[in-house]
Amino acid sequence: MSLRPRIGGWKVHATRITCINCPPPFPAQRRSVAILHTTVFALTLGLVACYVLFMLRPFMSATKHEARRIAELLSQLPSELDVGGMMNKTLIADLGAAAADLTSAGKVRDLRAPSEGSTVVQRPS
Repeated sequence: MSLRPRIGGWKVHATRITCINCPPPFPAQRRSVAILHTTVFALTLGLVACYVLFMLRPFMSATKHEARRIAELLSQLPSELDVGGMMNKTLIADLGAAAADLTSAGKVRDLRAPSEGSTVVQRPS
């Protein structure tokens, strides 16, 4: 005789209620879903590997080659030049030109310029 109380065809536990002598619901569907998930996961891993192999690796190789070429060119400059400062000025100028192009194309509003209907407050000098 079991110590667990039974009500009809159900086992009553403190945390769950289970059916007595009932088959598991839809075992074939669970198996097919598990197979489908495993297959899709393996396919995804294969696609990521193909992306890294065929797209990212050649790009990284070209970037590495270009960085080496630029370093060789910069190493030929005299040591008196402030190469880091020149690079910063160039990068800032390039970013400013790109922002000016976007502003003139109307894609981005220039935040330094006052918008229509706004008032400009001048600081006292």
